[in-house]
Amino acid sequence: MDKFIRNPSNAPLHVLPNAWEGRHDMKVTRETIKKLLADGTPNWMKWPKDYKAFAQETYLADKEVSERMAARHKMENQELFLNEVARKVNPISTRELIRKLRKAGVKCYTIDLGYPPQTVGLWAFKPGTDYVVPVCYLQVPACYE
Repeated sequence: MDKFIRNPSNAPLHVLPNAWEGRHDMKVTRETIKKLLADGTPNWMKWPKDYKAFAQETYLADKEVSERMAARHKMENQELFLNEVARKVNPISTRELIRKLRKAGVKCYTIDLGYPPQTVGLWAFKPGTDYVVPVCYLQVPACYE
């Protein structure tokens, strides 16, 4: 431990004249840098633009593969679900929606889970059983049917 430069006053690092040396073994750091640069400057330091371009090309190639794989799982009319204007019809109070469900014979209740904010979890009993399942989140105080 005596090879580390100490901070006898326990002052915050931003107050020390050379905070880096107060916490690191500089001898080991210098030796490590010498080993890294023993064969000359690494290519990624000589040509950073080439390596950046390579990283971007690799990212785009992986993204293309990922999009092809995701396309296999796409639903037939998925655009309908992505259309926000088409989905946001018939605004209704959350309590009114629960009343409608109960009037239709659905045994259900809500629980405030605390997350996401301004939502409650809708739970319902499976028909003919005492088994409860989570259904969805509902926005509070109103949501869309």
